[in-house]
Amino acid sequence: MAALILKGRTISKGLVEGKALISTKPILFFAYVDPNTGKIMQKDHPLEGKSILGKILFTPSIRGTVYTWKFYKMVKSGNAPKAIIVEKADVTLIATTIFSGIPCLDMLENNPQEYVKTGNHVKVDATNGFIEI
Repeated sequence: MAALILKGRTISKGLVEGKALISTKPILFFAYVDPNTGKIMQKDHPLEGKSILGKILFTPSIRGTVYTWKFYKMVKSGNAPKAIIVEKADVTLIATTIFSGIPCLDMLENNPQEYVKTGNHVKVDATNGFIEI
């Protein structure tokens, strides 16, 4: 079976592959992600208790304006996701992913939730702006 390619806009360059983690709701990063474990602690969130560590994180958005330091701490301690895919990156996420060296794409041509499920193996080529499933 041929690979499916989803195209998007490059925010932060890089090439990684790994297991997808799909969130149907935005993540309130500053208050509800544990930087020591990567676990989402947001009550009633679909990913409550799940870890973003080492995952290709698909989420509508990451909310908050002061999470950059927390995210950077996660990168330095090895608890960050491998890549982040969002609907539309805001200035905080753009700065955070570039500063932290985490590949990031947004504005995909197709809704990734129609094609990607949690646990799927995906390859993110953020340098060239595509995801291979």
